[in-house]
Amino acid sequence: MADLNFIRCVFLDFHDFYRKKSEDKYCLGNLDLAGQDPQALEIQKIWSESLSRFGEDVLQDSVALCKKDYPKIPPTLQQFSRACGICQAEKYDDEN
Repeated sequence: MADLNFIRCVFLDFHDFYRKKSEDKYCLGNLDLAGQDPQALEIQKIWSESLSRFGEDVLQDSVALCKKDYPKIPPTLQQFSRACGICQAEKYDDEN
């Protein structure tokens, strides 16, 4: 599983970039009595499991790619995963 704290940072980065649209898309802002957003936490866990094959460097590069490719709305998990695949392939090509 990708580090859940790092995935939370990805979500915060998207939140800073997309503002209200990320709240709507990723269920951010619906806090329970403990101050947690249970829906957002579940989504982050799903992302963490789905993206577990990628390193943090690839995930970070993918955030930048998604901001460029999807400037108006946050990416879906599938779009982000595809960006990770592209960034990982580019990294592999650079290393060889």
